[in-house]
Amino acid sequence: MEQSYRWVWKHSQITNIFYNGGCGLVVSSFLGFIEIFDSVNLHIPVWNSAHSDQKQLRECGSICAADYSEALDLLVFGGVSGMIHFIDQTTKKHNKSV
Repeated sequence: MEQSYRWVWKHSQITNIFYNGGCGLVVSSFLGFIEIFDSVNLHIPVWNSAHSDQKQLRECGSICAADYSEALDLLVFGGVSGMIHFIDQTTKKHNKSV
């Protein structure tokens, strides 16, 4: 029997959701939040913009594109503001392009 989950994310409307084994489950929102969940246990948050770089990420506006590069181990995302953001998956450090 297959398991299904019902889950409500508290950070506004979801704009992107994808899974990658190297990165985990990535969810982004209309209000510029992004959260990464463990690749094995999808209920465990690994990184959350609401608790780290909230002010910088809010400048992103609505996140409308996100992807993960296995070669660079980077999560890259952008929003309606035209800014591109990078999160190093090893250190979970956030950088913003200028």
